[in-house]
Amino acid sequence: MEKNSLVKILVIVETVCIALLLIPTGGINSPFLWYALNPIFISTGFLKNFYPWFLFILYLVSLMEEAIVFEQHNSFRAMFSEHYQLLIVFILIILAAQLIVYLIKNLGKQAVVLQEQSEQLSEANHNLQIANRKIQKAMNLIMSLYQVVEAFNSRDEEKNLTQTFADYAARLAEKNLAFFWRWGEEKKGYLVFNATVDKARKAELIDYLLEAETLFQEKQSLLKIKLKKTNLLVAAVKTPVEEFGLMGIEIEETVSEEDFAFQKQLLLFLVELYIMVFKRFRLATVNEKLLVAEEQNRIANEIHDSVNQRIYSMVCALYTLKEKSKRQDELELAEVLGQLEETAVDTLKELRSSVYGYSLQKDGERVLFISIKKYLESFAYLNQIGVVTVFTGEEERLTKTMKKALYRIVCEAAGNALRHGHCTKLEVRLEISTTKVNLLIKDNGKGFDLALLQDEEKRGLGIRNIQFLVLKEQGTLQINSQEEQGTEIQIEFPLK
Repeated sequence: MEKNSLVKILVIVETVCIALLLIPTGGINSPFLWYALNPIFISTGFLKNFYPWFLFILYLVSLMEEAIVFEQHNSFRAMFSEHYQLLIVFILIILAAQLIVYLIKNLGKQAVVLQEQSEQLSEANHNLQIANRKIQKAMNLIMSLYQVVEAFNSRDEEKNLTQTFADYAARLAEKNLAFFWRWGEEKKGYLVFNATVDKARKAELIDYLLEAETLFQEKQSLLKIKLKKTNLLVAAVKTPVEEFGLMGIEIEETVSEEDFAFQKQLLLFLVELYIMVFKRFRLATVNEKLLVAEEQNRIANEIHDSVNQRIYSMVCALYTLKEKSKRQDELELAEVLGQLEETAVDTLKELRSSVYGYSLQKDGERVLFISIKKYLESFAYLNQIGVVTVFTGEEERLTKTMKKALYRIVCEAAGNALRHGHCTKLEVRLEISTTKVNLLIKDNGKGFDLALLQDEEKRGLGIRNIQFLVLKEQGTLQINSQEEQGTEIQIEFPLK
């Protein structure tokens, strides 16, 4: 405002001086006429738009009065007619000056705006670089956390997993305190921190969490907690059907909205990640237990199907040997004992095979046919029964699991025929074609009523094992039997 006042004074003084100069030197014909443009230009640049025109009119009136007074012209019209071109030039110069000044001022405003925008962009770029470094650091920590949790398995302790999340929560939030209160049964679990915390601070936190538990049970998922010495952001770790506990990080007493939103999103992300990892951790534990149980069942079934049958044959043979030992000579006894020894060795091998999971698979050998034939020959010798075996086809077409299933079925069926049917003859036929496998097991035992198969309690373990093995290989099973007329088992496996 003071600057404009000073300009006005200077313009008025210069205008008066130029007018005094023009009047005695010829007025509109004065050689100093163009000096009149100087105050006009100054007023155009620094004062309001009407000032140049005011000065122009002031000059024009003064020169007109001077011309009339000194009788240079009879009237204003005569003066205008003579000097109108000069007047038009003055008007155009003033308009051009005002236009140039307007453009300069407008460019100046735009320059100021561009400068402000440049400063804003520089500040935004600086903030973006800081945020980018922060995000990059967070991403590196998150990747590290993923790698750590991927290494966890069912043999690790759950508390170590929870401790890992507390440690990484503090590192990601760049705070000195983070905790995880893992609820157990009846909300009694354990509390872990990212670092050592004094007892008073820990007790204060526990007391508050016990009270806050009710708030979280009322469908609150996130709370901002203010304690005497600490400000915390706490989130409930839960799903619609299960509650795991609480996770929290330390926050500043005064925090910007951006930082609070970042910490909030970070905490909720860790909560979701913990739930996902813990579910996988628990699933791996259950899966391992199921695998152990499945392996135990496999060993038990294989021992029952093969080893148990061999031991039963050995027991029967020992009983027979005991009864006939007084009537047999040493050569016959040695032969029977040799067969028993061989059976015992085979039994031990099958027991080890069941425990360690050895397979009936050797390149270039008919291992399945040889194993079944050897087993049945030993079985027949020890139990004094007749056995007929017929094997046809290419054994290599069978998978490892199918070979084991067929071997176990033969062992189980032979044992049942002797133990329950008291048979004296046994026939086993195994035919392998390009599309299917047919197994026929027939005995001349006392047979049984097929209605018993419908009764779960009366159906024996041997029959259940055979049905399970057939179902596992997607085969079909047909049992024909009548009392005192023996039993016939027909099994068919498809080949792919």
